[in-house]
Formats: sequence, structure tokens, C-alpha cells
Amino acid sequence: MRFYFCHLSQPSALSSDSTSQKENQTLNGETKKNIDMKLANFSIALYSLRLVESEAFKEFVKALNPSYASVIPCAKALSGSLLDQHFNKCSTTINEILESHTNLTLLSDGWTNIRGVIS
Repeated sequence: MRFYFCHLSQPSALSSDSTSQKENQTLNGETKKNIDMKLANFSIALYSLRLVESEAFKEFVKALNPSYASVIPCAKALSGSLLDQHFNKCSTTINEILESHTNLTLLSDGWTNIRGVIS
């Protein structure tokens, strides 16, 4: 499933007070690292890593936290060490599950439309 972003020029729903308050916040290194990992997890789960490079996404992040908007990792950074960290964390979790269970069934579900139509 693909999502297309459309930039609409409309007034911001945020008041100027709340916006200026957010802009004065700073991120410490641990907070940025935590947000980076959550962004990598979000991107890996559902969307292209290039999502972080779209202007619509940058504007969305800026509305949420202007401090992070200026330091969003690029797609290349997400596909490097952040992806490796995510993979390692998932692998560890899966291995722990496999080691703690004696009976386990893995099921995969998928289909292909013979006409090549995606609905």
C-alpha cells in the first residue's frame, strides 16, 4: 500500500505561543537517539525509508517537535546503523522467544493476484 503526501498551504492549527514554546526546547543526546530509533522502527514497519526526506514529513515533525525537525536522520542514516540496531534488537527478541518455547508453529500468509491487480 502506498501513501501519497500532498502539501496544502493552510494556516497552522497551532497557536503561536505553543509553537514558540516548542521551538525553545532542546534535545539531549539520549532523547534524539530514542526518537531516531522510533523513527527507524516506524519507517521499517510501514513506509519507505525515504519518507523522512519528504517536505510534508519534515513539516509534520516540525509541528510536533521543532528541535527534532532540524536533526532528522536521512534515509541513508536510517538504512545504516539504525537499521542494524533494529535488526539486532529484533533478532535478540526472536531468539529469546525461540529458546523459551518447545512447541512453536510459524505461519506465513501471502497471496498474489494472477492478473497482477493490487486492490
